[in-house]
Amino acid sequence: MDRNLAYLWTDDPEYALRFVSGIKDVEPEIQQVPGQSDLGSYLQDLFGNKPFYRGRFEAPGWAGGCIVKDAPQSHFDLLIRQVREGRSLPAPLFCIAGSSECCHGQRNRPWCALDGNLHMAVLFKPNRDISHFGPGFLALAAVSVVETLDGVDGFRNRSGIKWVNDILIDGAKVAGFLVHTVGTESLVQAAVLGLGLNIETKPVFPPDPYVPRASSLSDLSLGSAGIARNDIVLPLLSQIHGNYGRLLDGKADGLIDAYRNRSVVIGKKCKVYDDPPPSGEGEEILASGLVDSIGPNLELFFRGRKQAITRGRLIILE
Repeated sequence: MDRNLAYLWTDDPEYALRFVSGIKDVEPEIQQVPGQSDLGSYLQDLFGNKPFYRGRFEAPGWAGGCIVKDAPQSHFDLLIRQVREGRSLPAPLFCIAGSSECCHGQRNRPWCALDGNLHMAVLFKPNRDISHFGPGFLALAAVSVVETLDGVDGFRNRSGIKWVNDILIDGAKVAGFLVHTVGTESLVQAAVLGLGLNIETKPVFPPDPYVPRASSLSDLSLGSAGIARNDIVLPLLSQIHGNYGRLLDGKADGLIDAYRNRSVVIGKKCKVYDDPPPSGEGEEILASGLVDSIGPNLELFFRGRKQAITRGRLIILE
């Protein structure tokens, strides 16, 4: 078998072509994956016990991928649950949901998972000691998105990273991500990345100081033609896989440097509020002023304040 070809499982092969091209050898699996009971159980949960299909597509370095048209549950949470239960899943593995009412962001804040956008969860199983993995994995997510967008016509150097896990273009949020790791102090057993990217559809939601506005790549495109999902997915998978290799090679510092270089908060006046706020009380301001730098663990340093900020929700004041 060609090592560049990965398995793809989907409940709708025609719909899957909106995300990846060149799917070949499509065959029905009929709810079973012979000899791989854990994978079969995961796919049944993912597809809501509906029949699904298996094909192959070109994705160097990936063990496989899943595309579900409408996810009956959070595919990010499902991967985490599988890992915690010790299930044997191939890795690296990605899962894409076309839409879902169950997607969420940090601290279970709702995420508008609309058809036309990308809602992806990725599983890695390094099962080894990796220096600086926590901040490096978070930086990997952000850097992979901005590097992918740099390769899209009209978007080079337009995207930036708002601490800690938002991607902005022209001040509008287009992407957000969250990460989860499983392991001990000395061993990273598994890591799951969840990523939402507005590609074709602009979400409509009440603005707040943390996310004053959101947009999509199609709305922000400088060309006459919009941006489609299959313009983004394979380049993004390639960037994620490549940056994961850098992390395994002990190059987390390089990813964190790249994160700093695309930060939109360094040199800006900002406020950081406690997240979540104290029970029964209003939001507490943890820091306010000019952001001087981002540290090696992605912590914020404000001018005139010795103690770093390691958590919270940030508002850019200017």
